[in-house]
Amino acid sequence: MSAKHKEQLAAYRDKLVANMYPDDVLNRLQSRKVLNARDVSRIRDKTQIDGQVELLLDTLMRKPDRAFAELIGALVETDQKHVAKLLEGLLSFLTNF
Repeated sequence: MSAKHKEQLAAYRDKLVANMYPDDVLNRLQSRKVLNARDVSRIRDKTQIDGQVELLLDTLMRKPDRAFAELIGALVETDQKHVAKLLEGLLSFLTNF
């Protein structure tokens, strides 16, 4: 993931952790080959939702840059548009920068 996307995820980390429900997002990201089965298993092993989201964000930061846009898409598809809007604004800003 690009340094700019990493910085933006870090800047909004608290809001993402507080507002994201990771279960269906994980399924979507795995089906799009952003995450592999091992990644998903490690994330799901966390018992608290906030721990799952934190590990998901940490994992995504080590993935190719397309992971950022795929996360936004997965959030929209799982009716978490309020979280996606945060990141969509960032994506729009970054592509116009």
